Amino acid sequence: DDEPKAGGNAPQGDEGQKEENEGIQWSWHLIFNIIALAGIALACVSLAMKHDAVVLVYAAISVVVGTIVFIRQFQLRDGDAMKHVQNALRHEVNRLQDENHKLHDQIDELAKNVKK
Repeated sequence: DDEPKAGGNAPQGDEGQKEENEGIQWSWHLIFNIIALAGIALACVSLAMKHDAVVLVYAAISVVVGTIVFIRQFQLRDGDAMKHVQNALRHEVNRLQDENHKLHDQIDELAKNVKK
């Protein structure tokens, strides 16, 4: 029953390991978001403290890069969520295909019985 189906995934592993990996992955997303926000905040503080051309360039680059990292982390997390949804849908499709095959076999058996 755990064999991969056509268009499906490999068998599901240990649920505890899966949840642990998701927790670790969520921690990395959180860490990168904090670093990105800290970079943006530091750039704004340095800009407020000193109005030098080098600081302006640094602050502009830091704000742009930090914002991009922050947004991409949310997009990656959403992509991971979509991957889980897609895997669940594949599993459900495979289950329904199995059910369809069983029903088809039952119909064939009933058709044989009716002919007798």
